[in-house]
Amino acid sequence: MINFISRSLMSKLILVLMLVALMPVAIVGYMSYSSGKASLQQDAFDSLRAIVEGREHALILFLEGQQETTMGFATDGAIRSHLEGINQKGPNAGQMSDELSQYLISEKMVIDEHIYELFVTDSKGIIVASSDMNNIGKDKSSDEYFINGRNGAYIKDAYYSKSSGKDSISFSAPLKSMSSDNLLGVIVSRVETSLLNEITTRRHGLGETGEVYIVNKDGYMISESRFIKDAFLNQKVDTKPVKLFQNRGEIMTGIYPGYRGEQIVGASDGEHLSAEFGWLGWTILAEKDVNEAFAKAEALGQRILLVAFIVGVVAIVIAFFVSKGIADPVKSISDSITRVAGGDLTIEVPVNGRQDEVGVLTRSFADMTDSLRQMAAVAERIADSDLTMEIRPKSEKDILGKAYEKMADNLRRQTGEIKEGANLLATASGEISATISQLAASAQEMASSVTEMSTTMEELKQTAGDTNEKAKNVSQSSQKAVSISDEGKKSTEAAIDGMKLIHSQMGSIAESIVKLSEQSQAIGDIVTSVNDLADQSNLLAVNASIEATKAGEQGKGFTVVAQEVKSLADQSKQATAQIRNILNDIQKATSSAVMSTEQGSKAVESGVAQSDMTGESIKTLSNSVRESAQAAVMIAASGQQQLVGIDQVATAMESIRNATDQNLDASRQLETAAGNLNELGQKLRRSVELYKV
Repeated sequence: MINFISRSLMSKLILVLMLVALMPVAIVGYMSYSSGKASLQQDAFDSLRAIVEGREHALILFLEGQQETTMGFATDGAIRSHLEGINQKGPNAGQMSDELSQYLISEKMVIDEHIYELFVTDSKGIIVASSDMNNIGKDKSSDEYFINGRNGAYIKDAYYSKSSGKDSISFSAPLKSMSSDNLLGVIVSRVETSLLNEITTRRHGLGETGEVYIVNKDGYMISESRFIKDAFLNQKVDTKPVKLFQNRGEIMTGIYPGYRGEQIVGASDGEHLSAEFGWLGWTILAEKDVNEAFAKAEALGQRILLVAFIVGVVAIVIAFFVSKGIADPVKSISDSITRVAGGDLTIEVPVNGRQDEVGVLTRSFADMTDSLRQMAAVAERIADSDLTMEIRPKSEKDILGKAYEKMADNLRRQTGEIKEGANLLATASGEISATISQLAASAQEMASSVTEMSTTMEELKQTAGDTNEKAKNVSQSSQKAVSISDEGKKSTEAAIDGMKLIHSQMGSIAESIVKLSEQSQAIGDIVTSVNDLADQSNLLAVNASIEATKAGEQGKGFTVVAQEVKSLADQSKQATAQIRNILNDIQKATSSAVMSTEQGSKAVESGVAQSDMTGESIKTLSNSVRESAQAAVMIAASGQQQLVGIDQVATAMESIRNATDQNLDASRQLETAAGNLNELGQKLRRSVELYKV
């Protein structure tokens, strides 16, 4: 339940609205109930107080009335004159007693129908006249109504009369002489306690459990009980208000355990009664069961609970519809936000005509969704290589709009730079490819020339060997000296021409190698530029990836492009590194070729010089055949030197041929690398041309 409330906005709103609605109702209800209960309880107390005071007043009136009646009897002249005659004990005393008894019955008892017995005692307490003839002659001298009645009007506490068999109250008064103040006797009237019950059992305002009763000074009930039969002088009442009044003379109103052991609401009194008839010590009480006494308070509580329940139900219904009116749009927006968070921007947010905060929230969310769709469309166009769109932030605080605007501007600028670099790379790679092609062709031509030169040198070596043999045999074949000299002259001239040709070709080779070295240096500069361009492209790809990462999901499309650019830049760096390694090999081979060419040139120059000397020698031999022996020796020595020189030239030419072959292989590799670089430049140009700026 707690988890449901913590997750459900509607349940929270219902709970809050219920609390807001019910808490005042509960507080007001509690205060009303407390106030009403206190008021109704006080009304119950006041009602019982009024009842007990009214019954006390009625009891006082009853006692006073009965006492005044008895005192009126005591002032009757006939009664007193008859009593005086009886007291004289004359012969007519018996007759006078009968006459007095008849007088009491016929003249006095009819005055008050409540009196069931009326009698007169003499001064000694002997009954001399009575409405009950059976009681005449009985001694009442020890009875308290006689003892106290001699001194004045007196009321004897309720008691059970054995002679009459009735619950009685006796009223007495002194009978005095009409001529003097001497006591003649006492007149006593008896009434039944039912008269008290008539006062206490009037239960108007007491309901079903209320009663009024009287407790005497000994703590016994002397009036009828509503709940207990034969309670008269049998039911002991020692409740709190009785003890309080009898011990301290204080009355009370409150809640206390009754004589039956049940909680009751009661009020006690007897103050005015004690003021007039203090010797009686009576306490009059009005009591009612707590449940009935406070029934109105309980009914009030039930009505308040019923009203609170009805208000609660109404509050729940109102809270439900109010919460539904708030929670449903919020839930709809929450579901839409969840879908937007999942990347679904195809939702349509229903915009109602509400003008409250929920309506504002709905419209704001709809505007936000439209803005996100626009940003997504922008990202999609960027992913499709279209950078021509114009992005306008919604406001100064539109961070996403500003980021997209900045990203598009940076992409347009960087794409332009990449495009320029790609064009430059394509142009430079084309030039490099053309230059390397020319260099490869020159290297191929140089290799062919070196091969031909090597062949010529082999032939020259063979010819020199033959010349040397002939020079050795010249002394033996002097007859053939002229022809051999001619042939040697011709061979020498051919050798000189070959040496000059070799010298000329060695110069061309040296120039080609120097030019190759310069072009290799130029290629190295271009490769450095390409490498720098690749570094810039790599840095651009990193920056583009960072911007795409900042853009979140909308920048994923551009991340792919940035990675492709980075891959092309890495390939460019690898190609330039390969070209640089090849150029280093070419430069090393070129340096070696330059050195070999210089050595070959020196050897060729030496061969040319030797050939000139041989030519001069052969001319001298041709002019002076006779000196052939000596010349033959010199020719043999010169031929031997020539053979050694030619052999050195042949060796040098072999080295040149090897270097030339290496140079040719390097040129071919460089041509392949330049082709790859050119292809890479064209590919980068095509990739950049995909972007519309």
